[in-house]
Amino acid sequence: MGIIVQKSADSSIVEIIFDRPEKRNALDGPTLESFLEALQELKKDQEIKVIITSGAGNKAYTAGMDLHYLRKIQKTGQHWSETPLLVQAAETLRSLPQITISKIRGYCLGGGITLVAAHELAVTAQSSWFGAPEIIRGEFGKLTTASLFHSGLSPKKAFLMQLTGNQIDGTEAERLGLVTHVVPDSDLNDFTYKLASQISKYKRSTLEHAKIAAYLAQSGNLSEAFKTDALLAAHLRLHLDPLENVEEYLAKQHKSGKKNES
Repeated sequence: MGIIVQKSADSSIVEIIFDRPEKRNALDGPTLESFLEALQELKKDQEIKVIITSGAGNKAYTAGMDLHYLRKIQKTGQHWSETPLLVQAAETLRSLPQITISKIRGYCLGGGITLVAAHELAVTAQSSWFGAPEIIRGEFGKLTTASLFHSGLSPKKAFLMQLTGNQIDGTEAERLGLVTHVVPDSDLNDFTYKLASQISKYKRSTLEHAKIAAYLAQSGNLSEAFKTDALLAAHLRLHLDPLENVEEYLAKQHKSGKKNES
């Protein structure tokens, strides 16, 4: 199957684990198909608010696409216009109503960057390594290139990774904006779940609207983004009234502020 779906004690958080440790969790057809099936099933679950992805073992989140699998589909003549499974996976992650967090330990190469860029948040261990090795074997990085230049990296840094195949560690990945947080290796699991738990406290409908607003804001100018926000805010009010419990919210904030002062 290539993946493990692991529900936490908190039913609002689920972790999907790429489970090919002997192959550094390289992504082949069956693994990506299973991943897509899992995402489609979790998408329907109204209790789930956060989906975490990770790799089995300590060596890799994923070393990218399985090269033997790529060679096989190349020989079978996959048409250029067919949507690759990796693209389907990335686009499905973006379209989920849940918030997604990638939990990265070890190598995250090639197609792994494509997946990480499709998550809303990413937490990496300090000892992790990120890279686009495709140029080394004579390719430009068909899907990795698109992901690198939409990953938060500056164009110059994205070019550097694409054109050299050089790897960067977890600390550099966080500094450059490729990931959200870098933490000591021993803290990776606890930190990621603490972050997921914080997010899962909020209403699922609010999280979904926040995710939609963020992605739409990136696709247009500021004026269009303001209009989109107004439209989404009106739609959200069909599900709940964010201003219904203003007094309760302000009381909690005031109480929290007093604690911080002391």
